[in-house]
Amino acid sequence: TTGRWFRDGECAPGFDPRGRLDARSFKAMSLAAQRHTAEDLLSSISVPTLVVAGGTDVFTPPERARAIDAALPDSELVFLPKASHAGLVGHGEPIAEAVDDFLTRRGLLA
Repeated sequence: TTGRWFRDGECAPGFDPRGRLDARSFKAMSLAAQRHTAEDLLSSISVPTLVVAGGTDVFTPPERARAIDAALPDSELVFLPKASHAGLVGHGEPIAEAVDDFLTRRGLLA
């Protein structure tokens, strides 16, 4: 079932893909997304990059997030052990703090 990927309360209010896609279609989309990669492009990104990862993310598992961070020339990884791929829903405050800290330390805030 799609409940494997999305738990109650994890999606933004008014958006719950579990009710809009049949499980087979959602699974096919999820597997295709997992196969997609842009790894060959990461080394060419020349701006400071903050990688935010969740410990329960099945779309971009923690080991993939660490590999993305390692492949970027100037990046930092923020790891939220209890967050999923939809981490902003339940972890907005720590993510906002991480982004603010990252931008401040990098002198990127006006």
